[in-house]
Amino acid sequence: MSTPILAPSIDFDEWTEQRFYNHLAHLDQVARFAPWPEAETDDRMELGRRVETLAAEVLSERGHNVILTSHKAAYDILAGGLRVEVKAARRYPHTNGGGRYQANVHNRADLLVLACCKGHEVMGWFIIPTAEIGKRRNLAIWSEPEAYAGKWSTFLDRWDIADEAIQAAGPHPAQLTLWNEQTLFCGG
Repeated sequence: MSTPILAPSIDFDEWTEQRFYNHLAHLDQVARFAPWPEAETDDRMELGRRVETLAAEVLSERGHNVILTSHKAAYDILAGGLRVEVKAARRYPHTNGGGRYQANVHNRADLLVLACCKGHEVMGWFIIPTAEIGKRRNLAIWSEPEAYAGKWSTFLDRWDIADEAIQAAGPHPAQLTLWNEQTLFCGG
């Protein structure tokens, strides 16, 4: 017959108690958001490429010369002289029943086209000049696109912004300061 192994007694001094509460706070923080939807890397890349192609088709249908760039390029589409970054965002669920569409941005283009997707279907497009994004590295849409009333709501399905920006860019790529009155109205 074996002798039982006794757990060592734990002295819950102030340090151990603080560590315990820090651990609980960490667990609470982690539990606030549900895990990412199951999606393989290949599926995310496929969705990204599909959304880039859809955005290029929309711009082409609007009469612009469009070139899709390679996977490693600093931007995804060259439309006239305008560099366009395209992002596909899937809904990231929140444990309270809500959620958000979120994307990291690189700010190396003149215009951001953010597609909010459910599965492979685009629920809404946000066409945002990079100058409006500023130094942000992340954008989030905290509801379904049609119900969204936050900071980026004025850019929902605003392909006319892309039209104006492509026209202002001219035929040669150059970093634009979009929505700057001197740039747009003085031809600078």
